[in-house]
Amino acid sequence: MKYLLFNAPFILGVVFLLSLISTYLGWSDLFNEVSSKTVGIYVYVSIILICIGLILIIPIKKNFSSKLITLSNSFRASNKDKYIFSCLFVFFIIEVIYSGNIPIFSSSYADAVHASFGIPLLHGLYLAFLSYISIVYFQIFLYGKKKSYVIYIIIINIIFILLARRGIIVFHFISYTFIYFLFYVRYKNIKFSFIIKMLCIVSIFFTSFNYIGNMRLGLDNNDYILSVGKATDKFKDSIIPESFFFGYLYIATPVSIFDINNQNIQDKSINDFFVDNIIPDFLSKYLSSEETLLNFETVRGFNVGGLFTVPYLYKGNVGVFLIILYYLVFVFIVYRHVFNGKKRSLISLSMLLSITVLLSFSNLLNSTGYILPLIYSLLFRDFGSFKFRQKHILPIKERRFI
Repeated sequence: MKYLLFNAPFILGVVFLLSLISTYLGWSDLFNEVSSKTVGIYVYVSIILICIGLILIIPIKKNFSSKLITLSNSFRASNKDKYIFSCLFVFFIIEVIYSGNIPIFSSSYADAVHASFGIPLLHGLYLAFLSYISIVYFQIFLYGKKKSYVIYIIIINIIFILLARRGIIVFHFISYTFIYFLFYVRYKNIKFSFIIKMLCIVSIFFTSFNYIGNMRLGLDNNDYILSVGKATDKFKDSIIPESFFFGYLYIATPVSIFDINNQNIQDKSINDFFVDNIIPDFLSKYLSSEETLLNFETVRGFNVGGLFTVPYLYKGNVGVFLIILYYLVFVFIVYRHVFNGKKRSLISLSMLLSITVLLSFSNLLNSTGYILPLIYSLLFRDFGSFKFRQKHILPIKERRFI
């Protein structure tokens, strides 16, 4: 059963079901009861994904039990890592000088999010690589027990804080957590104490998420979000901490947003569908036109419709099928890398699982900051192995710190 933690289709199916069930908790009056159409789509997709996950159980267990030790040691602390990190940090300084500002110091969080920053095109590639390398460094820190790498990880995440990229930090946190799960499975059995520890970490995460959300709104308590989210007396009088309400809205509102927007299929062309749902947005923004972009209904500022809303409005049930099929392509590629013992298998798997957990909230399959680090992990070779005219790109004498 412990290998279900690393079964992406199974996790996504369960996440969709939990998102749907959360709308029946009666914790908010913000939305009406979801329609039978929405229930049908969520349940049908969840059942398919869970069935695919059940098929994967045996090969995952077989390959993890035989390859996990080897894969966990695929990265080791190296002298060249400090040079790579230095280059990345210098590039950030260059972007600050080029842009003349740092987003987090804008007058409001909304201005920070939408601030123009970085060198066009290169900025998206750079941030994606930062995410990728931070997870590599976390694996080195955890499995190689190199505490110095914590400094790299902290500074990289501070850069994302300065850029007001809260979502990417959540993505990192979940990826780190799955790397830790893999570490724990390798060395120990999952016991009750481990479950309690994970529940504590999740509680701290939700509390921090709520705190950052309030800070973003310039608030020091939960009254505003309880009001805007129309928290019911059932929630207020329950034993659930108020700080969990922010997280609950992120889980439940995408289902309801999809529900109020799935009545008017606009049947866009297949080209428009691929541009706005498949192609990473650092490229698609140059290909999209104002005529192809959709404006769908929002409710009191809540406008994120999960994985399905935009694909469904473009192509109906076919759009839902295509976006799930696209996700399963990544599932096939990542697990093929794991089963073949590729060096970056645990990195790509942790990021796939992180994206999987967050897909109930939004379509991250075309979001540069989330999908491009995964693509990097599937395509990149070690820097030390690249050569130009028979010479290594980095003229550094290789030193491994075992």
